[in-house]
Amino acid sequence: MNWEAFFAIGIFTIILGVVLYIPGRLWAKRKLKEHPNTQASLKVTKFGYILTSSMLLVLFGGLSFQYFSPNSFFGEYMKTKTGRLTFTALVIIIFVLVERIFKTKGYTMLVDKKYGNV
Repeated sequence: MNWEAFFAIGIFTIILGVVLYIPGRLWAKRKLKEHPNTQASLKVTKFGYILTSSMLLVLFGGLSFQYFSPNSFFGEYMKTKTGRLTFTALVIIIFVLVERIFKTKGYTMLVDKKYGNV
């Protein structure tokens, strides 16, 4: 594994995350100044965090096969552009279906916040 490339990509990703975070943060502050009594009305539930985290772990694990097991059938398949796109699409479709099934059972990823008297 090329550690220089690993760290360069990691640093680039962190910088890109900060660059994308700053405009959103500035926008949120500006909106809060314009409307000081407004608050976010949705809250992510524990189920939402678990489902999103598990989807990211499945994607990370599947996409890393091209590096950790390059000679296997799945590793060879993940080396191709079509393989990565197909795997990503299948994982997203499966998790959207799982989320909809759980939503019919009463488990939601987002709920309205309840504000009490402060």
